[in-house]
Amino acid sequence: MWSVSEWAEQSTGDLDTIRRTQCYWLHHLLPPNNGGLSGSVTAAETDTSVVITGLIAGATFSISVSADSSTLSSSRSRGPDTLIVPATISLTSSPPSPMMSGATVSLTCSISLPIDVTDASGIQWNGPGVTPTPVNSIISGRMISSVLTFSGISTSQSGFYRCNFTLGGSISTNITINVLDQVVFLPAVRPDATIISLSWIPASGVPVTTYNISYSNTNKKCFDDNKAMSVENQTLNSTLEELEEHTEYLVKVAVWHEGRVVGSNSTMVTTKPVAPSAGPSSVSVVGVTSSTITVMWGSVPCIHQNGDITGYSVQYRAVGSENKDTSGNQ
Repeated sequence: MWSVSEWAEQSTGDLDTIRRTQCYWLHHLLPPNNGGLSGSVTAAETDTSVVITGLIAGATFSISVSADSSTLSSSRSRGPDTLIVPATISLTSSPPSPMMSGATVSLTCSISLPIDVTDASGIQWNGPGVTPTPVNSIISGRMISSVLTFSGISTSQSGFYRCNFTLGGSISTNITINVLDQVVFLPAVRPDATIISLSWIPASGVPVTTYNISYSNTNKKCFDDNKAMSVENQTLNSTLEELEEHTEYLVKVAVWHEGRVVGSNSTMVTTKPVAPSAGPSSVSVVGVTSSTITVMWGSVPCIHQNGDITGYSVQYRAVGSENKDTSGNQ
């Protein structure tokens, strides 16, 4: 839009007289066989702008304005030629917002035009951290794709991003990015021999559909525990049961939202030891002399150790006498 006062500077006559009646004239610059369009609009003497509708997208228009007095019209004052750009622009984020800090994030601005283009210089990005970040633009016929990439995005780059495209006229779209430092905190983890009780606190503003709790045995010398469970978003605690004694587990709480993991936090937990559930294997006696014997045995089966074996107690007695104990580290 152009105001009458701007155009009147190039016209003759008294401005108050010129403002009594305004006539806006349009001419479509495409050749007549392309279905050219021209027209005019009138405005009241107190108006300084007018909205023109029904124009053809992809066409360039020259615009001029004249002012009429009671009997005469002024010369026409020209405005800049203007391309009517269709509003087909979109802005997406991969991964979608919110995302964890440190992630590689790509914002893609896609523009569809009714005419072929060869120059993407009309694209402008605005938002936190945009200036030092390289932008990759790809032109393919009537499509322009501009990609803004953050390698290791930080919480300081949370905010409002806008993609604007100018080619005569302009169109723009925007997106809000929320970068999270942490999505869930694990302040309470209480292990027992075969149970781990845990609770968590979600970070402020984190969207939640479901919490997913997974755990795995990290030493795996005796067995392989890799299990997962899900709890509803209203629940901020869970109990892991039927675990192995004195075993280190990696416990992770992940936040799911709209079918994807927003982020997670994990901790290492070791269940408490208990007494071995079985004794040493293959006890035998060798090296018998007139006053000594040598006792040999195998290790306690791994799944029955239930903790670190710190020593063995060897009992012996003469048949019919009281027991006598000895102990040692074998």
